[in-house]
Formats: sequence, structure tokens, C-alpha cells
Amino acid sequence: MKVIDLTHTISEDMPVFPGSETPKLTTKSTYEKDGFKETLLQMYSHVGTHMDPPAHIFANQKTLDQFSPEQFIGKALVVDCRDLKEGQVIAMDKINIDKAKLADFLLFNLGWDKHFKDETYFNDFPYNSRKLQRHWL
Repeated sequence: MKVIDLTHTISEDMPVFPGSETPKLTTKSTYEKDGFKETLLQMYSHVGTHMDPPAHIFANQKTLDQFSPEQFIGKALVVDCRDLKEGQVIAMDKINIDKAKLADFLLFNLGWDKHFKDETYFNDFPYNSRKLQRHWL
């Protein structure tokens, strides 16, 4: 199975959700002084590439550590949505249903990664419709 890492590197200058603080990476130990390097990481759980567990939105629901790691490994179908403009809805007709039935995950390629380092990253990105959510959830 081919594995593709979609994560962005955590850095102090990375974009964060409006109102959140940027990550802080502070060197606490060095090779020269301590014989090893150690960095103190300070950041919100919603920073960078991440998964939101149900507990992020709903009280008394599962946190990420309560899921088995195997639940996040499987076959994915990439749905090309790069033609969508800001604020457009991802509709069911974007998905090849026959291929989707063979997949464990649907990944929507919005092409939004091109905005990762500018102010439009958190703006009016394309989003999935309620109909799409009801069909797959």
C-alpha cells in the first residue's frame, strides 16, 4: 500500500486559525551544552494538519486517543475538486459512487494547499454539502 503524508511542517510562521496563537518552538537543550537537543513545543491542538475528534465539537464524545490507529489506515479515493471556486459547495456529482464504495476514505483535493502561506487559507474555501454529509456519514 502506498502511503502519502499530507501533513504540513509545524513552524512558528505557519498560518493558524484566526484568533489562535502561532506555535512556539523553544530550544531547551543543545548538543554543545547538554549532549542532546530538545525543543519545547507550545501550540494549540487545532494547529496545522490534524484530525478533529468528535470531542472537539461535542461534549462527552470520543477524543482522538480513544480511536484505534488502524481506523486511519486504508484505501482512499481522491475526489478532484480543484475546479471549485471560493465558497462553492462540493456536490454529490463530484464523486464516482462505484469507486467510492471500494474506498475506506474520501479525500477532497480542493487545491487549497496553494493558499497555505497566505491570508486566504482560512477564508471562504469550498465545502461539502449537507446532502453529501448525510450520504456518507
